[in-house]
Amino acid sequence: PGLLVQNNKIGEVSGKADYKLSFDITPTGTIADWGSIVHFTNGGDCCKFGQRSPAFWFIQGSTTRLHVIIGDSTDGNWGINTDALPLFACTKVTLECKGKDVKL
Repeated sequence: PGLLVQNNKIGEVSGKADYKLSFDITPTGTIADWGSIVHFTNGGDCCKFGQRSPAFWFIQGSTTRLHVIIGDSTDGNWGINTDALPLFACTKVTLECKGKDVKL
């Protein structure tokens, strides 16, 4: 595994309605605006089906809470938010989607 670099395409994946995605993240600070972490898309940003499937941000307002958008064919911009992640500690984030049944 390597470090992610902003605006750097790292590959392509085939989309499915049911999937599981895991990654480790260590927040080292906060920013006032939305902090994009990773964004899977079929092109574009929002809010059509496949444009955020999924996408992860730190919520705006200097927080380490995650904003996770899953989206589907009826609403390309639905998702969930988390509690704050600890600063300077590695957290394993696992998103499991089975239709609209979502575990994070």
